[in-house]
Amino acid sequence: MQPRKFFPFGSLLTVGLLLFSLAAAPLKTIRALDVDPPYVVAILLGADENPTNKSSVEFWVYFNETVTGVNAADFTLTTSGVIGAAITRVGGSGRSYWVVVNTGSGNGTIRLDLSAAAVIQDLAGNPIVPGGYTGGETYTVDKIPPEVYLDELKGLPEDKHIQDWGFYLAYITAFEIHFSEDMKNPLGNLYLEDVTNPYNYMLIQPGPDGYFDTLSCDGGRKKDDVSLSTGPVVYKRHGGTGPFTAEVTVNNGIPLSRGIYRLFICGTTTLQDRAGNAINGGGDVTVTFTIGDTSLLPATGFAPGKVTAVDSASARTAYASLGDLWLEIPSLGVRASIVGVPGTAQGWDTLWLGNQVGWLEGTAFPSWEGNAVLTAHVYGYDGRPGPFVHLNQLAYGDWVILHVYGQEYVFTVRTSRQVRPEDTAFAFEHLEGGPYLTLITCQGYDAANDTYLYRRVVRLAPAGSR
Repeated sequence: MQPRKFFPFGSLLTVGLLLFSLAAAPLKTIRALDVDPPYVVAILLGADENPTNKSSVEFWVYFNETVTGVNAADFTLTTSGVIGAAITRVGGSGRSYWVVVNTGSGNGTIRLDLSAAAVIQDLAGNPIVPGGYTGGETYTVDKIPPEVYLDELKGLPEDKHIQDWGFYLAYITAFEIHFSEDMKNPLGNLYLEDVTNPYNYMLIQPGPDGYFDTLSCDGGRKKDDVSLSTGPVVYKRHGGTGPFTAEVTVNNGIPLSRGIYRLFICGTTTLQDRAGNAINGGGDVTVTFTIGDTSLLPATGFAPGKVTAVDSASARTAYASLGDLWLEIPSLGVRASIVGVPGTAQGWDTLWLGNQVGWLEGTAFPSWEGNAVLTAHVYGYDGRPGPFVHLNQLAYGDWVILHVYGQEYVFTVRTSRQVRPEDTAFAFEHLEGGPYLTLITCQGYDAANDTYLYRRVVRLAPAGSR
């Protein structure tokens, strides 16, 4: 008997139900398992200028993938110099976030770092790479206004140091201005804050009324004041480490004539440093100075042998006491104190020198580098011989001793010339490399016209000190 084939009904029902379930079930996407932690790609400076003087700045933080849980506690600040810097806001999403930082007070640097204790994760729940991130960019914070170093202001091309209310015998076609820090210098020379914009500098002379009416760069030239041209301006950074200087050509490069001037370095028109701070806190820097008359050598003589009437009502010139400073000429028997003769746009008033020697303001100070010009009467108003009556007798190699506060500087005669009063080039020659003396007095009295026709000019070079 053959065995009977048997297919159980229960098994058929099970297979049918399985096929029905597979057909009805939705397809599922099978993803790779994410086990890689997220990390910071970069922390960059935001759109704020660097260096900056702003009260707050923005950093931009970039991750390698979408992350969540980013907040202020995940970041720290690395600072130097500044005080009170703090993270104030955090925003963003996905891979990009921004962080706002209050810059506090003072000058220095600020860098945003990811804290080693940051609690940030990706969408798979992987925590941020441990150890934090300290490789971001740094803001330089500068909130102190730049200064003009007035003690380094120079008249070019002779490198003459210009001081407020100073008097100068100088050939000036430009000024060299020194700033305390790097100044803003965008291309084009057109921006108001640009250090090379000629409109950030003004050179003014008073008009017929004799007063400076111009008060500021922002207000512009006023009333009858005369404005001289400024520019071009050449700015030098010297490799970015300073000194930071602007060379400002004035008067179209033509030497300034005698007169009084006021130079404006403009803070009211927002001449700024690279961080945006205006010089002098937004105020102008001004220097007033006088260019003296060098067209004539000073007159230092009265008629010999008779008394010259001097207007007793005229005010005596106030000569500056220079302390223990006097001149000795051994071969002539001269020993005379030296006083300072103030200069004006019209020259020097030597009327009241008497038996003193006068140092002409605007020339080098005696014993300092340069050409110090000294003058004295050949005859006084009483008709008697003055200290320089025999100045024409000095010969090559003769000694002259300058006594300066207990120190003796010895000079020797190199040249002696008789010149016309208008022949000023030799007497006021610009000299460098040491201290020089130039002695001047009158010579060649013309009784018919009661005047001196010539000047005696003696040049001396240093022989040493003792």
